Amino acid sequence: MNTEEFSIQYEPTVQDAINDGVDLVFFSGDKLIGGPQSGIIAGKEKYVQLIEKYPLTRALRLDKVLLAGLIATLQMYITESYIDIPIWNMISKSKEDMLKIVKHWKDKLDYEFLHIEESKTMIGGGSMPEQHINSYSLSIDFDSLSINASQFSKKVINKPTPLIGRVKDNKFILDPRTLLDKQDVEVHKLLEEELKLI
Repeated sequence: MNTEEFSIQYEPTVQDAINDGVDLVFFSGDKLIGGPQSGIIAGKEKYVQLIEKYPLTRALRLDKVLLAGLIATLQMYITESYIDIPIWNMISKSKEDMLKIVKHWKDKLDYEFLHIEESKTMIGGGSMPEQHINSYSLSIDFDSLSINASQFSKKVINKPTPLIGRVKDNKFILDPRTLLDKQDVEVHKLLEEELKLI
């Protein structure tokens, strides 16, 4: 998979490292791969076999459920259906998709302290800590409200379905990029309930 097709800086793949002659590659099965939390060791057979014989390896191996999840995720790369993996689905959403969601929230909620702002979604992960994608966010300005942005953040993060945003300059900022399908409706409902109380 080429990360450049998602407008992200080129990131060397495990295959690239092995083809370049690296004996062993250690990488995470979650994060940008999008599978279950796990550590993966790949490389030259003789070195992998040495690691397999090490007694601690038995204690650190994946259980059957995690292994099944990891296999299913890796098969999505083989069949080139990785766009269905949540992390790549989120990364692939356009800036215009994000604008549509935040515009819907702002129009339906209709408060003067709500603003649409251009923003940058940080991809994160150990391999791409500085990479970002252009996006739009809904900003709730608390300067004229009875509570501050930090108090609001603590309140909504403790809901049965937590709402997590960024707090900056007394604003609570929501970037919809990490929402799964239909979760934007849940966020709208929660905002509607909470904003009428302040």
